[in-house]
Amino acid sequence: MTKRLIGFVAGAGFGAALILNSRGVKRGLAKAVVKGSKAATTASRHVMRLSSEMMEDFQDALAEARIEEETRESIDPAEILASLRNFRQELDSVQSASNPIVQ
Repeated sequence: MTKRLIGFVAGAGFGAALILNSRGVKRGLAKAVVKGSKAATTASRHVMRLSSEMMEDFQDALAEARIEEETRESIDPAEILASLRNFRQELDSVQSASNPIVQ
């Protein structure tokens, strides 16, 4: 019972203080709301800029991954072996043509 009474008296005292100082409280609340809204606007601008930068980075990484995947799929190991064999034959023919003593 005493806790309720203390709570009631504290609430009534706070209410009376608000009523007596309503003009000052209104000004203080108005200043707090204006400052809070400015801070929220600034924070939202920073968050939007950061999120757009992160989105660009993500899109770049995604594009690079897609290009890498396409190149991985387009390279056929049989084609690589065939080109290596052709290169080896050309290299052998160039070496034999430039060095007739070896033959």
